[in-house]
Amino acid sequence: MPTTLPVPSKGALRALRKLALGTSCTIALGAGLLTEDRRRRIHSAREVHENAKRLKSSRKYHSAGTTSLEALEGQAQRYRDEAFWLPSNVLKSTASVALSPTATADPPKFEAPVEKEELAKPSEVPKYTPSQMKTTRIAVQNVPRSWEFRNTGVVEYRQSHIRQLKIASDVTMLLEQDSPDVERAVQLFFEALEERLSVDKSGLAQELIQASARLSEDCQRLSMFTTSSRILDIILSYGLVAEENFNTFQPLKIIQALVLKEGITDYSLLDPELLQKACSIYLTKFKEKPKSMSVEMRSIGGKLCQATCLQGLFDLTFALFSRLENCRAGKPPIAVDYLIKATHGKGHHKKILRHFQKLYTQTSPDQVQFFQVTGLVIDSMLILGRLDDAEKVLVTASQMAETGGLDTSTTWFLRVLGDEYRTHRDLVRLQGRFRRLQPLFSHTRHPQALYGAMIQYCIEARDEELATSYYSELRELNDRRPNDLRIYGHFALGKAYRGDWDGVKEDFHEMKQAVPEDDGVYSAMFTPILKEFTKSHSVDEIEDFIQYFIVNFHLKTTTHILNAMIDVYSKAHEVDAITRWVFYATTDGCAVDSKTFNAILRNCVSIFQFTFDETYRLYCLARNLGADLVNNDSLNILRGVAVSRSPNENTRIERLQRLKNHDDWVEVSGSNEVYRAMTITSAEKNDIAVLKIYKDAGRDHVWLQPKHLDLAVRASLRLHGENVAEAARLIRDAQGNGIDVINAVASVFVHQISDLYQDGSDMERLAELAERTMSSFEANGLKVSQKAITHTASLLQRRGKFRMAIDLWDSMSRRLNIPTSKFDLATLTTLLQAYIQLKDGNGIRWVISVLSVNKLSPDSQLKGTLKEARREAGKRLEQNPYSERLHEWWDILNEAHEEVKEMRRQALLTKEQVTFKVIKIMETAIEDQARKERTGNGDDLKEQGQQDGLESSYNSQAEGHWMELDVESSPVSKRLVGAIGG
Repeated sequence: MPTTLPVPSKGALRALRKLALGTSCTIALGAGLLTEDRRRRIHSAREVHENAKRLKSSRKYHSAGTTSLEALEGQAQRYRDEAFWLPSNVLKSTASVALSPTATADPPKFEAPVEKEELAKPSEVPKYTPSQMKTTRIAVQNVPRSWEFRNTGVVEYRQSHIRQLKIASDVTMLLEQDSPDVERAVQLFFEALEERLSVDKSGLAQELIQASARLSEDCQRLSMFTTSSRILDIILSYGLVAEENFNTFQPLKIIQALVLKEGITDYSLLDPELLQKACSIYLTKFKEKPKSMSVEMRSIGGKLCQATCLQGLFDLTFALFSRLENCRAGKPPIAVDYLIKATHGKGHHKKILRHFQKLYTQTSPDQVQFFQVTGLVIDSMLILGRLDDAEKVLVTASQMAETGGLDTSTTWFLRVLGDEYRTHRDLVRLQGRFRRLQPLFSHTRHPQALYGAMIQYCIEARDEELATSYYSELRELNDRRPNDLRIYGHFALGKAYRGDWDGVKEDFHEMKQAVPEDDGVYSAMFTPILKEFTKSHSVDEIEDFIQYFIVNFHLKTTTHILNAMIDVYSKAHEVDAITRWVFYATTDGCAVDSKTFNAILRNCVSIFQFTFDETYRLYCLARNLGADLVNNDSLNILRGVAVSRSPNENTRIERLQRLKNHDDWVEVSGSNEVYRAMTITSAEKNDIAVLKIYKDAGRDHVWLQPKHLDLAVRASLRLHGENVAEAARLIRDAQGNGIDVINAVASVFVHQISDLYQDGSDMERLAELAERTMSSFEANGLKVSQKAITHTASLLQRRGKFRMAIDLWDSMSRRLNIPTSKFDLATLTTLLQAYIQLKDGNGIRWVISVLSVNKLSPDSQLKGTLKEARREAGKRLEQNPYSERLHEWWDILNEAHEEVKEMRRQALLTKEQVTFKVIKIMETAIEDQARKERTGNGDDLKEQGQQDGLESSYNSQAEGHWMELDVESSPVSKRLVGAIGG
């Protein structure tokens, strides 16, 4: 058939239109001619369109017939543009007439058709619309533009579709050659799709998707997986595809090539970007919802869950598991262990129990996985404080163990029992929990450890009789084992609580005969006994005690033993002994770390009375030596000093902000983060925020300590004034949770006494109220601290009741059994001020004597008190120079003042010595550690035969070192050298 059809010119059509509009007689003739011409053209256009469709559907014409197709499409478009019968062209013509400035104002009137014509849709055959319609019935400015836009879009999509078919045809031809040119096909594919194709809602043409899948398969055959992945990315960028089309690209091979190659077992070392790319391929969305998944696809999904969980990409783990679960189709769930691990890692502890009970119970885990997952579930329940739910988890885990032939972990039960006791300190509740869990012990490997835990808690509660009953029950069920060594250590600690130190030694001898080895366990058992011994014995007695155990039981020095001795020597101000003990500990294999430094730093603050600047300087020096020597616990010590020893609020805030810059955000969590936030908000006097942080932490079951409670109680007292109800509730709840509340009680007591003092209440009534309040506290099991008594005495002294202040302190200290060795600087300052006002020389001498015996460093306030009293005595002496009594009084004050000056000078030197020696301790410890590491590396090289001469050189150095080590230079305490070294 001819490729072109005769078309009337525009001028002929215009003349025919004018002729038709001339008279009413010619209207029918013109209409008939137009109708016939329109019918013929529509018929021709339909034939052209049908021929084009036939060519498109024939594959053998895809390459050769593309030019003809484009020519036919262009010809049809030309007919469409020039066809006056189409609605768009009718509107264009009419609009031009309506908008033309030369058009007549009154167009010819004619009868409108009876039926109202509607605009035809592009997919329908257009209906005839008379060109003589009134212009007022046509939306001149809107409708024609809309149709023009739609026609342009349809043409664009058709051209894009033709281009897609051409790309598919060209790629297919290159791949179907005798020698497939894959590289050329890939280049053609990428070049053709560099510019974005216009596609409709249906997406890319099916022919192009099939050709792309074939190209991707050939690339994979040639190990061009990166190219194959890029091809898939381009196809998916054009919208959703069907799942069967997606699978033709063989995505499993692409994922395996990206991250799951053969031989890779440690998924934590995978490239995170490649892993995320593989997950995005696996999580591709399809046009329809996926209902099932092949075995290979499920296996790959499980491995991706494992890899993302190990790398901390928990959100991807959730998405992958969701896809696996949606396509499970009745099969057992997989990768539930990684779901639980990711949920725990994200901190979504409330969801873990549901995952465990509904999903994990349907799996068949191995022993290692069972231990890990159930341990995480138990941990989440304890974080939430849900001990009953933790008990349910233990029951479920025991059922799984019985079904699967597995063992349950003894640690799970120990953690639940331990949390029960530490939270409530109630042996009755603990025994009830123990009896409910007792039937489950048969699946554990070490049931005797659970009885040992109960014995330990009974000993801590000072109920040895109940502990003995549990031990008898244990012996009925189990024979003696070497693992029972710790149980015997609990009973030795019980004797230490009673002060039966000979009994402690006898128990250790019996244990040593039964289990001669395992020195580490003996050291662990000895630590709490040593701490109990140091509470009531002198330094010499403590040295003799620890010497006995080192010699007879070969104890290994641990960090706990080292820190305990640091506390002992710090209280005795024996800095040189601290140095020797640290050297001995490092020689014995105990590394000096942040725990040791924090023990020294804490003693510098409490014993040597370091100021904030001095403490901060020591912290900075240690941090410069090594980042491992300090941590956020060190900063918490500094925060306590900043809060308690700052002269004003501005200084306090500035110091806290300075410390905030040193926080290790990886380490800041839980208790440390809560205390940091509370100190900052407390310094800013934002008491509402302090209480909110404390209460939120309690709800989140953060481990709260007395320092948190003290800040919360102070904030409550400042916020509520005389109303101490909330403070009392905070103290009561904290006491129920096992928190030491003595300082918090003192804060409430001081607050109430201070209010009475400010109100101007009678001092005798004040002293009476103080004693009655203390009695009430004692009746409720609450101890009154020395701080509360000192504050009350200070108020009496400031009101001029000097004798009453001294008598109150004397009676209450006897009542509370506060020894003179426990008198602190604040107490002695208050008593000194009272003795000065009473002109009691013996009292002043006693205060100075206690300062010296307790090795307390007088502060500027105490020195200023004596200086002012001496100045006043000097004035009076000038007025009456012959008064023997005034001369005697001035001599007493002058002598006390000079002694205090000397104490302060010695204290200043001591602080400098302590700072220097602490830094020296840390430097030496770091050097020793580095030397040991070098020695260890040298030993490894010797074993490999790479340094033959190293052995003799090192041995000669070591021998010379020990030959030079005598009693005087030994790092061990002098009194212990003879016993240890013979």
